[in-house]
Amino acid sequence: MKGYLKVVATLVTLSFLSSNLSGANGQEPRFWPEYGTLASHNEWAIKAIGGDIAHQLGASGAGVKVAVLDSGIATNIPGLSEKVIAYKDFLPSQPQLPEHGTMTASTVAADYDPSTGAGGIAPGASLIIGRVCYLMWCDSEKAKRAVEWAIEEGAQVISMSFGGYFDPQFIAILELATRKGVVVVSALGNSGCSTYENWGMNPYCTQGKTNENSNASYPIAGLIGAGASNQYGARASFSSWGPNLDLIAPGVENISYDPNGATNGFGGTSAATPLIAGSAALVLEANPNLRPDQVQAILQATARTALEKKAKVWDSCTRSTETNKWTCNQEVDSIHPQHYFTGAGIVAADRAVLLARRIADDNTLDAPIVTSTGTDVLVSWAGPAADVYLNSKLLAKAVESPFSFTGVMNQSLAIQLVRDWAISTPTLRMVKTGNVPRAPLFTSHSFGSDQINLYLGDITNLDPNIAWIPFKWYSSIGGIFQTDDGRELPCSGQGSTYPDPDSLSFTLTCKSKAGPISGRLRLISPDGTLGEPSETISGTVYKGLDVIDVRTTHLSTDSLKFDWDPVPGAVAYEYRYLPEYTFSCTTGTTVTINSPMSQPSSFTVIAKSNEDCSGNALAISEGNGFRLLNPPPPKPTNVTVDQITPTFIRFDAPQTDPSYSWRLYRSDGLFLRFDGQGSKLMVGIQPNEDVNRRSFTYRFMEVRPGMWGETWSPLSDPITVSFANLPAPAGVCYENASRYGFGCDIAPNQFSDGTLIEFLDSDGQVIASRDTKRWTGQQFNFSRVRGAYSVRLTSTMGDIPNWYRRGDSVTIPISKRFGYHRNGTIYAQ
Repeated sequence: MKGYLKVVATLVTLSFLSSNLSGANGQEPRFWPEYGTLASHNEWAIKAIGGDIAHQLGASGAGVKVAVLDSGIATNIPGLSEKVIAYKDFLPSQPQLPEHGTMTASTVAADYDPSTGAGGIAPGASLIIGRVCYLMWCDSEKAKRAVEWAIEEGAQVISMSFGGYFDPQFIAILELATRKGVVVVSALGNSGCSTYENWGMNPYCTQGKTNENSNASYPIAGLIGAGASNQYGARASFSSWGPNLDLIAPGVENISYDPNGATNGFGGTSAATPLIAGSAALVLEANPNLRPDQVQAILQATARTALEKKAKVWDSCTRSTETNKWTCNQEVDSIHPQHYFTGAGIVAADRAVLLARRIADDNTLDAPIVTSTGTDVLVSWAGPAADVYLNSKLLAKAVESPFSFTGVMNQSLAIQLVRDWAISTPTLRMVKTGNVPRAPLFTSHSFGSDQINLYLGDITNLDPNIAWIPFKWYSSIGGIFQTDDGRELPCSGQGSTYPDPDSLSFTLTCKSKAGPISGRLRLISPDGTLGEPSETISGTVYKGLDVIDVRTTHLSTDSLKFDWDPVPGAVAYEYRYLPEYTFSCTTGTTVTINSPMSQPSSFTVIAKSNEDCSGNALAISEGNGFRLLNPPPPKPTNVTVDQITPTFIRFDAPQTDPSYSWRLYRSDGLFLRFDGQGSKLMVGIQPNEDVNRRSFTYRFMEVRPGMWGETWSPLSDPITVSFANLPAPAGVCYENASRYGFGCDIAPNQFSDGTLIEFLDSDGQVIASRDTKRWTGQQFNFSRVRGAYSVRLTSTMGDIPNWYRRGDSVTIPISKRFGYHRNGTIYAQ
């Protein structure tokens, strides 16, 4: 069956690491494209957002820096690897499997390849790659650091194809990013309404609920929440919804590159996110002076209208006490407004580029002034009446200023005016409470090692406007510490109910370099609003323990070496790597770990002053999360062609182990994954695919499963083969003697099951056609055909919407005399 690598992550907590992101797959029914090559079909996503037109207009994203925070990038993809101008691995000890990251990066900036249709939306952009993910998981703490690093590297756009959860510190970091001029695009999630094997139906797909699962779940101007659309222009069924969904883009069977080549198996909001991020790069190329909120306004004001269809949700769900699984009933239409499912619509790169250029040329009306109080929105402008557009749709026609309407909480509004064929620059307004947290009062503060510690009382009872998460034993808050020398430090903290379960006391930590520091803290609200500044705090941050820089060398999938430089004064090194976190002691500076672990773990080393690892700690490393995987299968060498037919090719591919699976890469970008298929792998033609007289190369990869990650064999040598041909039919077509028109007698060849009859004019253009089937009879009359000079007959097999293929053709002249059948032979008089 067709493989889908449609990944966007949700946050979970593992005991040995900080918060991590996990994968979810999006499924979508088949789409039946127009007849053509697979490479032409593969370009559907770029064309759906006007990327081909934007490229014809000369837009490429040249000069714009896009940061892709994901699982890294393969270095062997032509037209992609050389565009990386900065790279940082935040997870060097994790397996180097940059599949998902290569897909997202290539969707942004890969050069176009006509043989597969692969290519990025912004091929002229430069890439900043931050590796924060491994396999199907991403480390949220490293992702926060990567955002700050990308800003330092000069990123103008950040693309994050992973989800998130409510994290006040991440709110602060994303607020800082947009305030510093960076457009951030984040996947909204693939939570949809899927049924899950382990816990049954999705109880979050219930009437009145939303299922946003994203770091974009905060109404911050310049932070774009990305959803996925399908080939019909509707929300993809798996795509999450909610008020913070800003734009959608194609996320079903997108073409991209993974480390092994082109694959049309990329999907989910993971695939939609880099399309929107790349479109933002095209806008910034057209007008480099735009702020993040202005870029978002342009993208939303120019979006193409999506098919307006609401999700079907459950009326109620219950959990079984016996199976612990959810069951739901009474499927109904969601009561949420349409923009919860499609945002402003499908991003339109071509329209966005044209508007950005008009703004750069000062060829627009002045932007309207938009204010809001709660959900009440007021739009005002100078001059006579105008049409008011909201997120590219007409809201009111020929109205006077000021104009008011009611928005929806947490919605992003791109407001644009149209008057006498002139358009204005759009204005972005976030509908949110706007409640400003009060200035925090500290019970005390201290300056520790590389950090500031701020102690507060139970402020949740005093100020409902701060961003905080209540848990059973603690709550979490965030803020920004603004120093007198212009730095802004994201801060986070937790409030504990211990020892008094009826009250909370909070401790905030702000990381800072050592030295004198002075500044004020501003807490942040759940909708990204910064609070009033606290009193000024001054002091000196102490230098903490020296950090041991641990280097990682992946010797193999099941062997890993850690080494570090000697620490002055250290006699021995205490290190911990076992899941139960027991420690070992060594006098050397190298540790090698072999064989697969029972579960992921983390490596930490501490320099000690005594040979038995007792005494003072002199330096310490960060935790280096790692996992060891099974050895990969060997390179496949015994795959052979078993059968060739007009509609499928079957390969004989003996497995190394029955539990292993196969991946197949075809030279035109087709990607297939075979699970539990045994040794016979059948590759059929794709929907309406033109394979006639075409040869393809096939490469195979064997996949070994594992609890903590797959391992892949090297790719097999290519096997070149083509589908069996369909010879052309025979036939005769003639003027109809009984009435004006034509008749045809067709003799299909023995391999096909039908014939495509096409009447051609003098220029060879089709003016009428009919697709016949063998079992419907082979004598046909055409009474409404005018101007035909010849007829083209093509052998066919299959039928829409199952599968369809064409074979050879023959073009025959039209006889001027009536024709007839006799004893199975065609005659013309």
